[in-house]
Amino acid sequence: HVIEGQELFALYGHLSIKSLEEFQVGQKRKPGGLVGWIGDESENGNWPPHLHYQLCIEDPGEADMPGVVAKENLIEAREKYPDPRILLGDIY
Repeated sequence: HVIEGQELFALYGHLSIKSLEEFQVGQKRKPGGLVGWIGDESENGNWPPHLHYQLCIEDPGEADMPGVVAKENLIEAREKYPDPRILLGDIY
């Protein structure tokens, strides 16, 4: 459960190297603004091109968050990493 007005940290993963050169960690984004460019497979660990968007209620300390958690950590993870649809809307 995210409290209104709570600071959120966002991960924009699997973007291009160009994105890392154009944007800095902690840089504020406006609604509808550009966040980067999708990286190709050679730039993002051989994953098919996509955006990995993830939220966290506490500063992760670095530009990384777990994409998958073990079942025994699921309740804690849902509290720490809220569903991004709270910002993106019902996208799926």
